[in-house]
Amino acid sequence: MTNDVFSNETTLRRTISVHSLYGFGFFQLGKNEICKIKYPAFCLIFCDKGTVKTSFSAKRADLTGGNCVFFAPNAEFSLVGGNDGARIGYAVFSVKENSISYFCGKPINVSSFAKALLLRLNKLAPEYFDKSEIHSLAKLPQKKNDAGIFTEQSIRLLLELFIIECIKPAYKSIISGVSENETATESQKITAAIYEYLSSRVKEKVTLSELSDALFFSSSYIKKAFKKETGKTVMEAFSELKIEEAQKMIALGVPFNEIADELSFCSKNYFSKVFKDVVGTTPTEYKKSL
Repeated sequence: MTNDVFSNETTLRRTISVHSLYGFGFFQLGKNEICKIKYPAFCLIFCDKGTVKTSFSAKRADLTGGNCVFFAPNAEFSLVGGNDGARIGYAVFSVKENSISYFCGKPINVSSFAKALLLRLNKLAPEYFDKSEIHSLAKLPQKKNDAGIFTEQSIRLLLELFIIECIKPAYKSIISGVSENETATESQKITAAIYEYLSSRVKEKVTLSELSDALFFSSSYIKKAFKKETGKTVMEAFSELKIEEAQKMIALGVPFNEIADELSFCSKNYFSKVFKDVVGTTPTEYKKSL
């Protein structure tokens, strides 16, 4: 009888795991005040009141009361207060899975439940951070030496839940589009995200499982959407990106064995095989043609 109780056991998957929290709080952004920031971690900006103009990677987005936006690690961005200024909430953190990268830079409407989570976070923040010193986005508060482990866990769980509440609607809309009537627009978006991810890791080894975790989509959806848009598999496209990089290195005179090693091919011979499959000639023949 005891075994029957657990016959339907299901392992719970982790979608968002906040690893470190570097700062959290609210502050007033003055009228037309400009802040330029760049963190080696994710940053959440929440507009509580007023308006905020954001700028990043030549893109612009306006936030009004109740909107938020995530910025990826090492993404330089700027904030400009509206005509009446703005009350801003922020969180600077890192996550293990890198799952929210696909949603960065896109304004998100925050639900009433998610707002309540932020208010609870703001009440807990003084128990965790020392706010005796004046701080801003450029000077984050320090963690208190006596911050309790339960306060730390509560803050982490609240922030994880807030992030999930923000990105869940966008995730659902994309998944429902695939299962019922996938649109070309969504396929194009995920294909662009895949290429961006692969291009940034062209010198590494990447698996579909890692790609799935990073972009917050299932492997089956990634394969289906990418194949629809490009007519090729993800790994075929990754090989092409690697060979494009190899061609640049060959033109610079880098030895083939160094190229194979730097681009994470298992051997020089395998690199030559993939190169010929993609380009139609061997690396040696290609070098002679330059």
